Amino acid sequence: MHDEAIKAYDEAIRLDPDDTLAWLDKGIALDQEGKYDEAIRAYDEAIRLDPELASAWHNKGIALDQEGKYDEAIKAYDETIRLDPNHVAAWYNKGIDLSAQNMHDEAIKAFDEALSGLIQTMPLPGTTKALIYRSKHARRSHQSI
Repeated sequence: MHDEAIKAYDEAIRLDPDDTLAWLDKGIALDQEGKYDEAIRAYDEAIRLDPELASAWHNKGIALDQEGKYDEAIKAYDETIRLDPNHVAAWYNKGIDLSAQNMHDEAIKAFDEALSGLIQTMPLPGTTKALIYRSKHARRSHQSI
């Protein structure tokens, strides 16, 4: 299914090797095919062309996760977060990886950041936001006891 897309991205890259988005989209298509090593190489090329492209860093982290390379994935998520501090998915994925490595305190901090980002960006009714905020702060108070 994605083979045709990959061929199209290869052709776009052949015509313009500096097409950052073609490299990024090729990485996504490869990722969806389970070709994680190739996807990571495509993301690395997109990052080489545009080191400030947060989505390339984030997608690289996801591919690294698929390979069980959690430390490297966390570094990719950290770079995503440096570029886009409100990148909810990067905070969440970082939390998952930290938790998988039994780094639970750091994971909770990452999940809190993800939750804060959701509160800020999602069009939730005021009551829902208040309940989430109250729950988050109640958990922090309970942890400090």
